[in-house]
Amino acid sequence: MDGSCPAYDAVMRTSKHQSVTQLIAACAISAAALSALGPGTARAAELVIVITNIKQVSGLVRLGLYNDPKRFPKRSGTIAGGKVKVKRNTARFVFRNLKPGVYAVAIYHDANANNRFDKSLGIPLEGFAFSNNARPRLSAPSFKRAAVTVQAPRTQISIRLLHW
Repeated sequence: MDGSCPAYDAVMRTSKHQSVTQLIAACAISAAALSALGPGTARAAELVIVITNIKQVSGLVRLGLYNDPKRFPKRSGTIAGGKVKVKRNTARFVFRNLKPGVYAVAIYHDANANNRFDKSLGIPLEGFAFSNNARPRLSAPSFKRAAVTVQAPRTQISIRLLHW
């Protein structure tokens, strides 16, 4: 707990003349309820992603985070997204304040920074990858193959870009 009392506002709204004893009791009850949840129950998690095998030191790596198998890896299915400027052959990105759970990540190297995954005749012209280094076959891998369990306080994964 950070020292604040979630019940304070409720007690103060009830009456400005509440006794100190009632305020302390309300805080104690709130603290007991929070501790009963167990350690880590309400803690946010981070997913640290290290991207390797970047061929061109230019542009951006764009990332999409998913938690729904039916929406993976559709652009409209992301629950969070991000980008990192490419400065070397590896890059690092952190998704913060995640609820611990199962996620999948899709990324691509937007080498020319045009905000598009460039292809020619359906063949990727830019590097791309999925969490678990799940390789596409005739289409993107399934959510299950790309799934990563994120736990508090931090989970780190490495994703290697694919190039055709």
